[in-house]
Amino acid sequence: MKRYVQNNFLDGGKQDGYDLLLGVYRYNPGELSPLALQKHPIAVFLPTLMAICFALFILKLVMPSDTWTAQLSHLAVYLTSIYVLWKLCIRNGEHLVDQPRLFQTLALAKRQ
Repeated sequence: MKRYVQNNFLDGGKQDGYDLLLGVYRYNPGELSPLALQKHPIAVFLPTLMAICFALFILKLVMPSDTWTAQLSHLAVYLTSIYVLWKLCIRNGEHLVDQPRLFQTLALAKRQ
C-alpha cells in the first residue's frame, strides 16, 4: 500500500529531477517549462475538502449531539459528503496523480 501511494502521489517530482540530472530532458530557454505549469485546482480542493469532512465525521462520532436525530442527521450529511467527494476523486483521478511533468515532453521527443 505504501509503495502504491508513493508511486501515484509522490514520485512525479522525483522522476522529473532524475530526468533533469541525468540529461534525459534538455532545457530549452525558448520554451515554457513543463515544471512551471500549475496543478489543476481540483487536485488541491478535493483531497482537502474530503479530509475536512472526514475529520468532522470523526469529531461527530466522538462528541455526540444532545438528541439522536441530530446525531444521525449530522452523520448522514458527513457520510454523504464523503461519498460524493470520493466519487469525484475517482472521476478526476488523472488530476490527483502526481505524474512526471517532463514525461509527455520526453515521449514527444522520442517520436520525432
